Amino acid sequence: MHIAIWIVTLLFAGLWTLLAWGLSSVLALDSNWLTPVEPWLARLPFAGWLEGWIPDWLQIAQLALDAVRASLVWLGGAAPVLVWALWLAGTLLLVLLAGALSLLVVLIRKSTAPPPVATA
Repeated sequence: MHIAIWIVTLLFAGLWTLLAWGLSSVLALDSNWLTPVEPWLARLPFAGWLEGWIPDWLQIAQLALDAVRASLVWLGGAAPVLVWALWLAGTLLLVLLAGALSLLVVLIRKSTAPPPVATA
């Protein structure tokens, strides 16, 4: 059971690290990387279908892009540092949770263990 707990913990830690690395890489870019997205959205092949489901979706997407651009400018160079600080907190939480689960397994095994057989 301990092995399963720690394997799952390592898999989650790996996914958490991959997410942090990707987010850090995106946030380290300047806000100009969003510029090509606007024309791409305007000539989206299924724009008519999307307009039927979400009216004014292009304006909503433009507002979202402006919000992302403004937040990137506001965060500046501190964004990758914040991402890795959050990564550290999440990783410590994962390790503490796995340790607590391992302790719980030990305590349950100890409480359900059969009593020792007395030999005469």
